[in-house]
Amino acid sequence: MSVTTPQMPLRRELAAPIFDPTRPRSLPCYFEDLEEHFARCCIDDLDARKRWTLRYAPIEAADLWEYLPGWTSATDWAAVKRNVAARYPACDYEHRYTFTDFTSLVNSQASQVFSSIAQWSEFLNQYLVISQYLIAQQRLDPLEQQRHLLRSLSPSLRLQVESHLY
Repeated sequence: MSVTTPQMPLRRELAAPIFDPTRPRSLPCYFEDLEEHFARCCIDDLDARKRWTLRYAPIEAADLWEYLPGWTSATDWAAVKRNVAARYPACDYEHRYTFTDFTSLVNSQASQVFSSIAQWSEFLNQYLVISQYLIAQQRLDPLEQQRHLLRSLSPSLRLQVESHLY
């Protein structure tokens, strides 16, 4: 009985890797998914990996990647990934969020009133992701995080909360 090597999925199949350029932080996951498929399908050849990488990417991204200066000159898979990732600074862990992103989130929420617990929960989850990241990068102090959470509340809600704190 012969064992056949699995085949790479076709574009748009459920198992096909997906990269969404509007969410650049999905790029590392895209590469991880590609690598899982490459390993399963025994694809080691760099040119074949490049072809598959372009095949699954949205057309605009594939066009950009294929004409990057380092695309054709890359001699290994790591260089290909670095070259592509350089076009998407948001996927770099060191620069994932900025203090400006944090204050923009706080300021935009401060001008709105929460209309549901779901809206509050969505904001709080986003707030915690960004603020905890900044704390881990030592760009935000935990006390500052708490102050900004209070600042994110609408003026009337902030007064109610402050009255219970003092």
